Amino acid sequence: MRFNNGEDYAFFVRNNKDMFTDVSDLENAYILRESEIIPVDLSKMLYDATYYSKIEIKYNDRLIVPFKQFFVTVSGAVYSPGRYPYIPDRTWDYYVGLAGGFIKEKNKMDAVTIIDINGKKHKKTEFILPEMTIDAKANSGLYYFNQYAPVITTILSAVSTSISVLAVTGVIN
Repeated sequence: MRFNNGEDYAFFVRNNKDMFTDVSDLENAYILRESEIIPVDLSKMLYDATYYSKIEIKYNDRLIVPFKQFFVTVSGAVYSPGRYPYIPDRTWDYYVGLAGGFIKEKNKMDAVTIIDINGKKHKKTEFILPEMTIDAKANSGLYYFNQYAPVITTILSAVSTSISVLAVTGVIN
């Protein structure tokens, strides 16, 4: 790549726009000049033709452009809920697999809700997009029954035992 010492960074960036991709984090780029860090907004340089940078290229400057890392969130009835790196052209089952799979006692028939960053629901047949959330539904009635059955059984046993004691002692006729 060719540049001239003293050249304006905006001019340089516009002339080399093919170097930047969708995953270039243009807003968080910076110039490393010896031990100094100089923040630059490359999106202004690329997309605002009237923008002029007062920062000139100096010998040994390094333009650092981080990449954007997108994620997909998996929550609910999976073994390892969390945020997982986005991989293009994958469906919900790929990300549920990354999260350890469904907890079968909690989730029946692979029930999921898929919501994008704007809150819009999506179908299971669609590819997952960056920053979507996949919620594995805890929809098993048997699971919830098993959670509360011991408590209900204990309460009913205590009530029936109390009634029996009261009946034997003659308090209840």
